[in-house]
Amino acid sequence: MRINLPVTDHEFRLEETDYLISRTDLAGRIVYANHAFVRASGYALEELLGAPHNLVRHPDMPPGAFADLWKTLKAGQTWLGVVKNRRRNGDFYWVLANASPIFRGHEVVGYSSVRTRPTQEQIDAAAWYYAQWSQGRQAGATVAQGRVVPVGWRRILRALVRSLAPRTALQRMLQACVLGIAAVGSAGWTLHAARMNPNWLAGLEPDWIAGLTISGVLALAGYAGMAFWRLRRSLQQSMQSAYQLAAGNLTSRLDFDDDDELGRLRFALEVTRCSMISVARDMGRTLGGTQKAGEVIGAGGYELLQRTQLHDVMLEQTEARIKALDGAVQDNAVHVETVGRRTSESRALAQQAGRTVTDVEETISGIAAESDRMAAIVGMIDGIAFQTNILALNAAVEAARAGESGRGFSIVAAEVRTLAQKSAHAAADIKTLIEHSVGRMDAGVQQVRQAQGMMQQVLESVARVDAAVASISDASTAQHAGISAVNTAMQEIEQGTQQNRELVGELRRASELLDQHIQRLSIAQAVFQTP
Repeated sequence: MRINLPVTDHEFRLEETDYLISRTDLAGRIVYANHAFVRASGYALEELLGAPHNLVRHPDMPPGAFADLWKTLKAGQTWLGVVKNRRRNGDFYWVLANASPIFRGHEVVGYSSVRTRPTQEQIDAAAWYYAQWSQGRQAGATVAQGRVVPVGWRRILRALVRSLAPRTALQRMLQACVLGIAAVGSAGWTLHAARMNPNWLAGLEPDWIAGLTISGVLALAGYAGMAFWRLRRSLQQSMQSAYQLAAGNLTSRLDFDDDDELGRLRFALEVTRCSMISVARDMGRTLGGTQKAGEVIGAGGYELLQRTQLHDVMLEQTEARIKALDGAVQDNAVHVETVGRRTSESRALAQQAGRTVTDVEETISGIAAESDRMAAIVGMIDGIAFQTNILALNAAVEAARAGESGRGFSIVAAEVRTLAQKSAHAAADIKTLIEHSVGRMDAGVQQVRQAQGMMQQVLESVARVDAAVASISDASTAQHAGISAVNTAMQEIEQGTQQNRELVGELRRASELLDQHIQRLSIAQAVFQTP
């Protein structure tokens, strides 16, 4: 026997509206458990399915009770008794369990059990008997089909009193005895009266004798009618409850106080009602979850459709922007080619201008050198002029002293003449140099003009390059704007894709939840056996 530990002294009390339903295969493995059973057991549904049903067995339950359970079920009968079960955390709860085999045709295919909350009197009685049996004491009773029944002659008396068939036979026997005793008593009294008074019988009125006989018969008929009425009322109540169940009305509760066959019939109908209530609740709960999952899937699908349509529009815009970007790129290619040609031309012009500037530099350098020579000559002329001035002064002085004597004057005149010749030669040289310098300057001016023209061409070429660069810049700006728009669109598409991915995950989870609800609904529906 399986012993589930640990256990506690804490009781988990069921509600009056709790109907615990489970179903097992022939090996006792759980194949169905409703929500109330799962909640009371403390296990998850996944832990219960496929597990042996003795997973919830409490060690305080005597082995004889479960031996009687399996004996009754193997015999194809229904077992009804108070059971103490263990929760996953070790707590306990009491149930009034009704276990019965499930038939498919004439073959047993499994077992089902419906449990409700027992009364406190039933719990106290079961706890006392179970404690006695666990300690090895018989306590004058045993378990038969889940019920605590006395042993020996008390069991026979109990069967006679509480069973419908023996009670009916006993009532009929009592009726026959009463009729026999009445008939014998009446005949004896009549014979005694006739013996004591022979004329007494003749003096009786026939109507009085008939009335006495009819009264006796009516009394017996009334007793029989009352018994029949009670039986008929019980059957009518049971039939009415069965019709209500067939019509789907699960609100009428049946009383099953009698412990006879009719009481058991009403209890079976009540168990059926409770079972159908539990299954209906499970189906309602499952359908509620299914409806919510369907709403989530529907809303998600609609939102996904809207996002998909938005993405289509964004993709069309992106395609148009990409086409415009492609045109801008092609224009940029043309502009770049033009800039390349302009750059080559500008490079050639710049090289030519550089050579011209070099020539100008050489010319100017030559002018500078000749200017230096001119400066030296001018210095020489200045010296000559200074000496000439001095000599002239000296000549004047000598002329004044000599008077008519001209010897000194002639010497001075000779010197002046020499200086004059030197000045003439120097002036000639200066003239030549100046003329040559003027020619060089003219050539330099011409070269500078050529350089200016080339530089103007360079400037014009550079202006064209600037214009081309400006065009490239504008095209690049447009290209950048297009790329930014494409990037923005791609980011939005990425965000939408991420949202769609999350939405798909939610739809997948909702679909899985819907599948679980459908599986549970299928399991709940499988409780009903249909032809």
